[in-house]
Order: sequence, then structure tokens, then C-alpha cells
Amino acid sequence: MIPFALVGGVFNLIELGGPFFIIKNFDWNPQLAYSLCFFLATSVAFTLNTFITFKSKFSLSNAGRYYLIYAGAWVIGLVIITSLKYFTSISAEYLHFFPAPTVYIWNFFMSNRFLKK
Repeated sequence: MIPFALVGGVFNLIELGGPFFIIKNFDWNPQLAYSLCFFLATSVAFTLNTFITFKSKFSLSNAGRYYLIYAGAWVIGLVIITSLKYFTSISAEYLHFFPAPTVYIWNFFMSNRFLKK
């Protein structure tokens, strides 16, 4: 359980902290910063969970399902960020925090249903 929680912490640090840092310091587009950090966080989490947390061998089918699930989460996140960007006055560096609860729920249920246990 501890390795899984640590990987989750790394994922959150990259997914939430990365866009905040990039937008605040480099004034990037929020969707681009979110996308870059989301895919980096997803790749790091998949690798760490596969080889350290679950001590599994690499499985192409699991990797494909994992990335499809997280691609769905990324689209959900982009829709929320884009909607908030155009319909609210929330500062750009905070937009990526809002999709997190919905994205985490999506990832949990989809991973639980479609990934091998």
C-alpha cells in the first residue's frame, strides 16, 4: 500500500504542481501545460506501479488499456479546463486543479474494471 501511495503522490506532484509552475513562471497555455504534465505523470505512474508497486512484468495489453483509460481522463480534464477558461475568471494557473476529482474517479472506476488484477 505504501509504494502505491507514494506513486500517487508523485503523480499528483507532476500532474498538479507541474502546470501551476509552468503557467506561473513561463505563461504557457493552460491546456498545453496540463497535457504535458498529465502525460508525463501518467507515464511515470505506470512505470513505477508496474515495476515497483506491483512488481509485474511489462504487458503491452495492460499498457494499452492503461493509456486508453488515462487518455479518457485527459480529455475530461481538457473539457473542464477549457470550459472554466472561457466561462469563468479563474486564473490560468489554478484551472488544472478543478478536473482532478472527476479525473481521479474516472481513473479509479475504469482501472478497476478494465485492468488485469
